[in-house]
Amino acid sequence: MRIVTDDFVLVDRFLLLDESRSSPRVKLSGKEWIVSKIRSVAALEVGDEPTERKQVVPAPGALSKMAHLDSHWSDRLCHPSRNLAIVGVQKWLREEADVHVAREDATAGNEALTNLLQPAHTLAATWSTELFSSAGFAEQLPLRDELRCVILDGAAAIRYLWEIEAPIIFALVDRSIADESAADLIMQIRGRGQPMTLASDLEWIPPAGVEAFAFKVRM
Repeated sequence: MRIVTDDFVLVDRFLLLDESRSSPRVKLSGKEWIVSKIRSVAALEVGDEPTERKQVVPAPGALSKMAHLDSHWSDRLCHPSRNLAIVGVQKWLREEADVHVAREDATAGNEALTNLLQPAHTLAATWSTELFSSAGFAEQLPLRDELRCVILDGAAAIRYLWEIEAPIIFALVDRSIADESAADLIMQIRGRGQPMTLASDLEWIPPAGVEAFAFKVRM
């Protein structure tokens, strides 16, 4: 099972619920916890999660509060939505996930992207985003049906665009690189799709220095 307290997220094997004491306790294989101290709990399938994982509960920052994630923070950590995958250079993806960002007008301070993405790794007690290396990505296909969004970061990842079936796909192209193969592939697929307007359809205006367009295609 996974439990979230004020301080920790834990995954451990459930043994029993001890209600014989004045303060009922949940007994796990590693430790016991007072029920009143548990903020959220989830039953896990056998083999779905590694046993005996523990991590500190991160504090919600500016971006999480802007998205109102802090109102159900414990439940979000305990029941993560595993519907996002990012494909790119694994080392760079993990380094970029540790970057701290903030809104210019925010008073809540900055926040690591890790708080929002909750990337999977071998020691994580909870995770939401799968990070795939573009090298050898073909071996990971087909992806899980539960994925709602896939981000392809760089030309090596974008070359798999035809082979991914997900409702939303972001393709990030570095235009400072002379290789136009990734951009050409996107334009080929765009030619078979239906254009979308960023401002009206998606209600988003790209920041300065970013070129963006959107389109729909049949899955």
